[in-house]
Amino acid sequence: MKDTNMHQYNTSKNKGITLVALVVTIILLIILAGITVSYIIRDNGLFDKAKSTQKIQDVATLKEALELEKAPIQIENQGMVDLESYLEQVQREGKTYTLNSVEKLNDTNAEIVVEDEYKFLVKDKENGDVEIIYEGIARVEDLTLSETNGTYIYPVSGTFEVTNNASNGELSVISKNDNIATAEINGTTVTVKPGTTAGQIDIVVISAANGEYAENKVIHKATVLNGEITLTVEAYEGRYDGEAHPAITDVEVTPKDATVEYSLNDGPYSQEIPTVTGADTYTISVKASKAGYTTKSISKTVTVGKQLNTEGNLTLSAASGTVTYPTAETFTVTKNTSGGALTVASSNANVATATISGTTVTVTPKVLTSDGQTATITVTSAATTNYEAQTATYTATVNRGTITLTADAYTGSYDGAAHPAVSNVTVTPSDATVKYKLDSGSQTETIPTVTGAATYTVSIEASKAGYVTKSISKTVTINKQANTTGNLTLSAASGTVTYPTAATFTVTKNT
Repeated sequence: MKDTNMHQYNTSKNKGITLVALVVTIILLIILAGITVSYIIRDNGLFDKAKSTQKIQDVATLKEALELEKAPIQIENQGMVDLESYLEQVQREGKTYTLNSVEKLNDTNAEIVVEDEYKFLVKDKENGDVEIIYEGIARVEDLTLSETNGTYIYPVSGTFEVTNNASNGELSVISKNDNIATAEINGTTVTVKPGTTAGQIDIVVISAANGEYAENKVIHKATVLNGEITLTVEAYEGRYDGEAHPAITDVEVTPKDATVEYSLNDGPYSQEIPTVTGADTYTISVKASKAGYTTKSISKTVTVGKQLNTEGNLTLSAASGTVTYPTAETFTVTKNTSGGALTVASSNANVATATISGTTVTVTPKVLTSDGQTATITVTSAATTNYEAQTATYTATVNRGTITLTADAYTGSYDGAAHPAVSNVTVTPSDATVKYKLDSGSQTETIPTVTGAATYTVSIEASKAGYVTKSISKTVTINKQANTTGNLTLSAASGTVTYPTAATFTVTKNT
């Protein structure tokens, strides 16, 4: 009985000790848990930012996991942890949590989001440690935009909307580069105003921390393009006239206040329109520029043609003339504006040829068989830098030469001798061929002779190639011989005749 009671007592005593130990253990665990929770959440406002017990537990668990990330770094770096090494550590694979984003705010602060919603600030204490501070909920879907990308062309602004702001935090917006674009928000409408510098920037929409929600950010990527300048140009076209002309006759540019500059043949640019004078082909480069716009450049070809064969550029002292063989005639070039080398040509070298010396043109007639034949003498001034070849014409009418022919006809009384029918024959040119014909006889180059008392007709003809044949006619008269003593003689000059006896005498001569 004693043993039994004793056993019961011992049993009761053992049970008592166990309950006491359990109570002590629970109390210690509570104390330790309180210390741990207090350590985890102290000064971090966890209870203010996590309204439910479940969230407090989740955040505490995540914070503890983030705190444990320091251990490998401390082992490697003699207990020291800095922001850069910590951020590298949390981004390594094999974590018990999901790391959604890491944003480095500056050299000593960074923000990380884990499990798609919990946001922590990682602060480099610069004493060999980093502090992990819970900031609140920052889910991606809690702050959304109508567009996450947009293209803007200077100077036209564009807008997008904040389509969801679950935290109801105050909205603000910043541009990462005001030179590329600025941004402002009015209600839920964000206006992006492109700047003069083309590029791509982040427009950050911020919903301020509010209650259990941390500051949330969403990025709108803005691509800013330079504006487009329209430029149309009309180039000068014409022919050389000795005047300077603007190379560009019309310019239209949008926007109107763009700066327009010109370059002639790759020369320096100037806002003054260059001029062109000489006949040539010029290249005019035109560019329009304005801040915020893509410079617009175009190139135009300006052609100044050589001046055509304009009346008055090349003039002659005469437009026509008569040339009588074999005498050459001349005329002069009285004006040669272009200064081109002078040449001359005949349209019919069988009628007349032409040569030029200096400004004097000599027209030489050719041997013709009829008068009044013509040849066009064309004087050409060769093309020069500013002039096309210039021409002027002279009409030469070519006539045959004139032969002069004179002769004296023989005049006398019959004396029984043969006499040249003509004498003192003079002909010009002296080498002309002279032919004679007595009455209806044949032509001969020998002067015919006349003897008997009669009237003769002598036809004289002088001819030479290139000359008009000259013909004259002469009348040659040989008178009968007068009753000259001795032409008729009698046997007696006188005698006595007694009737009825006849007496006689004889004609002793009857020439």
